[in-house]
Amino acid sequence: MATQTTAANLKEALGALYHHPDGSVRRQANGWLEKFQQTPEAWQVSDSLLHDPESSNEVHYFCAQTLKKKAQRDYEELPQGVSRSLRDSCITLLLRFGSGSPAVRTQLSLALVALVAQMPAADWDNMGQLQWLAQRFSQEAQQVALPCLLELLVLLPQESNGYPSMWPDQRRRFLQSLLSATADAFNLLVSCMQMAGGAARVQAQVIEAFGAWVRLGAGRAGEKEDGARTLPEPAALAQHPLTLAALAGLESEPTYDAAVDAVSELIRSTRVSDPEAEEVDPAQVPLVGILVSRVMTLLPRFVAASRASADLEGDHGAVDDDETAKGMARLFAEVGEAFVGLISTGAAETTQPVEALLEVAAYPEDNVSFMCFEFWNKLSRSLQRKVLPRVEGGAEAAAAEQARRVAFFKPAFVRLIQSIQGRVRYPDGFDHWRKDQKAEFKRARYMVADTLMDAAQVVGGAECLALLVKPLEKLSLDVSQGQAFEWRAAEAALYCIRSVARAAPPPGDPLLAGLLAMLPTLPAQPQLMYTSCLTIAAYADWFAASATVGNTLGLTPQLLTLLTSSLNEEDAANAAALALKHLCDACAAHLQPFLDGLMQLYTAEMRDGGCASKLDNDDLLQVLQGLCLVVSSLPPDQVAAGATYLIKPVVQQLETLLPAEATPSHGSHGGLVAHVDRLAHVFRYITCPQVTADLLRNLWPLLERALISTCSDERLAERLCRLLKYALRA
Repeated sequence: MATQTTAANLKEALGALYHHPDGSVRRQANGWLEKFQQTPEAWQVSDSLLHDPESSNEVHYFCAQTLKKKAQRDYEELPQGVSRSLRDSCITLLLRFGSGSPAVRTQLSLALVALVAQMPAADWDNMGQLQWLAQRFSQEAQQVALPCLLELLVLLPQESNGYPSMWPDQRRRFLQSLLSATADAFNLLVSCMQMAGGAARVQAQVIEAFGAWVRLGAGRAGEKEDGARTLPEPAALAQHPLTLAALAGLESEPTYDAAVDAVSELIRSTRVSDPEAEEVDPAQVPLVGILVSRVMTLLPRFVAASRASADLEGDHGAVDDDETAKGMARLFAEVGEAFVGLISTGAAETTQPVEALLEVAAYPEDNVSFMCFEFWNKLSRSLQRKVLPRVEGGAEAAAAEQARRVAFFKPAFVRLIQSIQGRVRYPDGFDHWRKDQKAEFKRARYMVADTLMDAAQVVGGAECLALLVKPLEKLSLDVSQGQAFEWRAAEAALYCIRSVARAAPPPGDPLLAGLLAMLPTLPAQPQLMYTSCLTIAAYADWFAASATVGNTLGLTPQLLTLLTSSLNEEDAANAAALALKHLCDACAAHLQPFLDGLMQLYTAEMRDGGCASKLDNDDLLQVLQGLCLVVSSLPPDQVAAGATYLIKPVVQQLETLLPAEATPSHGSHGGLVAHVDRLAHVFRYITCPQVTADLLRNLWPLLERALISTCSDERLAERLCRLLKYALRA
């Protein structure tokens, strides 16, 4: 009776959850259903309602989901011996829903797999779980049982890591039982494939299950003792019917996605443990040969899809779409990453994978193009290795071999740069994008920047810069011919140039010097100013080294003017503050003649305690840090005057805000924190000990008054103690 009442309440709650117009009622119903799923009674009620033909689809799905959750989390609630009957009930239900709702069938399959994972070996009639399930489903009509069995064969290896309710030793036993059944699973899948004939849906399920078992057998789905493989020998696997079916499935649309997953798992199973290995394991050669040769035959299809994607208005007939191209790109990337060590040798047979991955990089859609970036990163790092394996003849021979490899791949990296540099350009309408879309685009720009840096390490800083400057040269030519200035093109080029700053050309490079000279002449567009400032920040060390040889000293006033004007632009102010700090850090001695102007800038920004400035406190601190570094580079007799000038507006604000008497006052003193931080920055970055000692002596009465007056404010007290720490360290 209680069970019937609970079942009725459950139906009522589901009706309210899905159909009641009042949100509060829906939330209350949802809370009741969540609590119900945590009760022991949920086992029996859910099973009963699933067997009730009058239950609605909503009830069926919820009850199937409940059984899945209970089996995964609360298996220990089942009384001893009940698991057998529940397993049989789940199989009956699975067969019943085999041709019904896919969502309900999947939940029931997951519930059954969770039971399989946790039931004791004695419940399987002295045979393994897989054999028992195969025998049980063989007793049913093939058209109903085969799809259900295949779904279980897909889920079993995917769920091999077990569930929260399982003890570690129980989880290991389940994993080992699956590993030992890999050969049986392959044989069972072959039988299913033969029974299905040419049914594409069943073929896809077989290939999907094959990929899951390959992943498990290769040791990438969970813990494995001693790293043992349970897959067939590579030579046998190369000619296995399932491997051949997966490769053939790449040509058929219904089986394509499953085939891509399965072939990817096969490629990964051939990887050697040493990522720098420059040869394939001899035992894997038969399998590697058939996989790579088959994957490379997809290249013409991919090139056709790329051309069609770029030509959106053409009639492309049966050309593959972007999603299909993404699968091919994934396979090319898997081949490249699996054998990057071998590819890095520059052998003749490695050119085709490299060509394929260059085509991936050039694909119009970013989500396809970016799939190859990991390969180019690994290849770049491999080409930069100082010690090459298996090179005879000593250091000279190794250096010559490394130079040969770099020269061999240099044209490929040049093409890579040309393919991806335009992907950082801000699209039209970017300002109206959603916040998550903007964040995703910025992440994509970071990925391109990292890959450009990988390419620059191989191509060389000067040659890479020459490639990245070309859009600016074209833009200059267009403007000279009367066309409008396109700030997005200029910003994209500067972003790419900034990204490769760690591979900057030698000091004094005229092309880079000319580029920096051009920055102050660009239109005052906020985003362009922002990137221009960050470009200055990125090349500050190069600028300092070039100033030492006298090649860039004349640019200093123009660059400082650009940074000063950018500080007054809200969208570019933080970049300008960062750039000013980096420039002062790298070129402190060279900026001494400009210190008076910088001090005037500082005074203007600090007017009214910094409240009138467009900079936030963190940006003001960066400007202050830069000035401290320049002041510290002055002759010793001038450092004190410079430091005193820097602290003067800060001290004035503290004198105004602090109580006249050193008496404790309760409450918050948040307005003082920014000024104390600025004072602490002066003590931290003025590097003359005598000057900081004199400053501390002169300021001590003020600091003592601050400590006493604000002792109840923990945040401010912490900042004051930090100030004293910096002062004493100096």
